[in-house]
Amino acid sequence: MAVSLYTSRIVLATLGIEDFGIYNVVGGIVVMFGFLNTAMSVATQRFLSYEIGRGDLLQLNKVFNSSILIHVIIAAIILLIAESIGLWFLNTQLSISPARMSAANWVYQFSIFAFVVNIISVPYNALIVSHEEMGVYAYISILEVVLKLLIVYLLNCFGFDKLKFYSLLVFVVALLIRLIYQLYCTNKFSECHFRFVWDKSILRKLTAFSTWSLFGSVAYIAKNQGINIVLNVFFGALLNAAWGISQQVNAAVLMFVQNFTTAINPPIIKAYAQGNRERMFSLLFNGMKYTFFLAACLVIPLLFETNFVLSLWLKNVPEYTVEFVQYVLIVIMIELFSHVVGTTIQATGEIKWYQIIVGSILFLNLPFSYIAIRLTGSPISSMYVAVVLSIISMIFRFCLLHRLIHFPLSRLFILFRLTFVLLLCILPLAYFLQSELDEGFVRFVLILLLAILSSVCVLLLFGVSKEERLKMRVYTSNLLHGYAERFKRKF
Repeated sequence: MAVSLYTSRIVLATLGIEDFGIYNVVGGIVVMFGFLNTAMSVATQRFLSYEIGRGDLLQLNKVFNSSILIHVIIAAIILLIAESIGLWFLNTQLSISPARMSAANWVYQFSIFAFVVNIISVPYNALIVSHEEMGVYAYISILEVVLKLLIVYLLNCFGFDKLKFYSLLVFVVALLIRLIYQLYCTNKFSECHFRFVWDKSILRKLTAFSTWSLFGSVAYIAKNQGINIVLNVFFGALLNAAWGISQQVNAAVLMFVQNFTTAINPPIIKAYAQGNRERMFSLLFNGMKYTFFLAACLVIPLLFETNFVLSLWLKNVPEYTVEFVQYVLIVIMIELFSHVVGTTIQATGEIKWYQIIVGSILFLNLPFSYIAIRLTGSPISSMYVAVVLSIISMIFRFCLLHRLIHFPLSRLFILFRLTFVLLLCILPLAYFLQSELDEGFVRFVLILLLAILSSVCVLLLFGVSKEERLKMRVYTSNLLHGYAERFKRKF
C-alpha cells in the first residue's frame, strides 16, 4: 500500500496533471469492459474453494481447466469489444485535447493488452488464494508494486513521450507477473496442469453463477468508472486527475483491508462446503468485526487529516481532490462489511436476489450522479449520491444476509454496538484535536495514535470472546517463552 501510494505521487509529478487525468480516464474505459472478467473471477474463486473444501482433486482439476477456457473466451470477447466500440468512444466522445489524442490511443491499446493478460491470470490467482497460500500472494503483490515504482523512475531515463512509455512499461509488468503466477501454480499444485476440458455440467454451473455476479460487476463499474467518464464529459481531463487520485487512495485503503478479508474468504466457503454452518457464521462475524476495527485505525486519521496527508504525499494537489478523497473514505467505512457478507452469500450459491437488489442500488450511482451534476454544476454532488446509496445498500445487504442464510440478528446487534462504541470513543476526541491544534505532523500522529489505541481498547474490553481471550493468552505465553529460551541460549 505504501509503495503504491508513493508511486502515484511520482506518476502525477512525472506525467503532469493533464496526462495523469488522461491515463485514468482512458484506462477506466478498459476497466469498464472488465465486468465479464470480474463476474467470472468471483465464480472461479468460489468453485475452487468449494472443491478444495470437499477434497475432490479430480473435480478441482476440471473446475480449474474449465475456468481457464472460459477466461480465454472472455479475453477474446473483451478484446473485440474494446477494439471496436471502445476505440470509437475514446476518439469521438471523450474530452481530450487533440495534441494528446495520439498518446491517449497508446495508453488505450497497452491498457487493453495488460487487461487481457490479467484476465488470463485470474484462475491462477484464485487457486493461490483458495489454497490459502497468502504469503506467496503477498510476495508477488509486493513485487508488482515495486516494479511499478521502478518503471516510474525509468520514465526520466529516455527521451520518449512519458505517457506512451509509461503505458508500455505497465503492460510489461502485467505480463511478467502473469508468468510468475503461472510458473508457481504449475510447480506447486497438481491440479493446475492445463488440459482441454469441455464438461458441460461445470461450464453450466460456472456461467450460471457468474451471470448473477455479472449484474453486480456492471453496477460496480458504473459506480466508479462511469462517474469518472461523467466527470470528464462535464469538466474535462483535469478533474479526472482529482478523481484518479481519490481512486488511488480508495484502492490503497481497500488493498489494506481486503487482503485481510481475502484470507477469510476461502475458509468461509470451505466451511459451507463441509456443512459447518456455525464455523461459517463465526468466520463471518469475526471477519466483519476485525475488518472494521482494522480499517478504523487507518481511515479515521486519513479522514480528519486529508489535506495534510495529500499535501505531504503529492507535490501538486488538483482542485476537488481533498473533497473526493474524504467522501471516498466515508463510503469505504459504510461498505466495509460488504466484502465478507458477499463472500458468505456466494458460498451458498444463492446469489440471485442479492445481486439483483444490491446491484440495482449501486447502479443508480451513474444516472443519479449525472442528474445531480447537471442540476448543481458541482462535481462533489456525485459523492453525496454515493454516500446515500451506500447506506441504503448496506441496509439491504444485512437484510438479505439474515433472509438467505439465517445469520443470527443477535450477532448483528453486537457488531453494531461495537462499531458505535468505537466511533463514540474516536470521533469527539479527534474533532477536539483537530480544532485545538495546528495542522501538521504532530496533530496527524496524535489522531493516528488515538484511533489505534481506541480500537485496541474497545476490542479487548468489549469485542473479544472468552475463546479468543484464551487463544491470545496461549499465543502470548508461547511467544514470551520462545523469546526467553533464545535469550538464555544466547547469554
